[in-house]
Amino acid sequence: MVLALALAACEEDTPSKINHLVDAERRGKLDASLVERSAQDASPEVRALAAAIIGRQPTENALAVLTRLSEDEQSGVRASAATAMGRLGDSRALPILERMVEDPSELVQRRAAQSLGMLALPEAYAALLPLLEHPNPDLRLEGAKALYHLQAPESFDALVKALGDEDLLVRAKAAQTLGRLGNPAARPHLEKLLASESRYDRGAARQALQVLEESIARKPSARGEDQGEEDHLSGQAESARRDGDERKAGRGE
Repeated sequence: MVLALALAACEEDTPSKINHLVDAERRGKLDASLVERSAQDASPEVRALAAAIIGRQPTENALAVLTRLSEDEQSGVRASAATAMGRLGDSRALPILERMVEDPSELVQRRAAQSLGMLALPEAYAALLPLLEHPNPDLRLEGAKALYHLQAPESFDALVKALGDEDLLVRAKAAQTLGRLGNPAARPHLEKLLASESRYDRGAARQALQVLEESIARKPSARGEDQGEEDHLSGQAESARRDGDERKAGRGE
């Protein structure tokens, strides 16, 4: 009975702890020790919030705290830690995020892939390639998106294979990434996509070929330089994904 009352009190206290952290962050009066203590709180909601705050306002021990939270028993906490690591931009988080891509939780896998894309370290490509084979098309897409930012030449073969993915968003992102890689060997594969029955495939292939020719003609640019082109093509593909008939045709159903 005493234990039950204690647990109930702890649960009742969680909203006030969350409110305290949110208010302190809003007022710019966060104390690093408070955040790091919150990362060890009994409530997973408080731990997840602490991880998110550390990503926005890193403490001196940020990476050590997030590393511990990356092994938390609650997937929501691990996911929050993965996102925070990407925001930190610390290359030392690379092996931790590579491990998290294989997490049992798809949410954690997705967040880890996104953060690897944020770090944009080409050597992370090997950890992302298995996602292109994942049964969940959303995770295949996250893998392709991350590879877009990495621009790792070693991902070429896997991206060519992804041009035949059943999901049009994955195909579009694979085409886009091949264009950015600037490997002339991508040209025949992208030209083949031009023959697709899907107008979205054809549009993705045309834009990718244009980027490919530009990439071949010049030195590789900074990774953030082509964000406008990425947003445009991703917007087109997202619109297509909402089109049920087009998606059905793209999957050969």
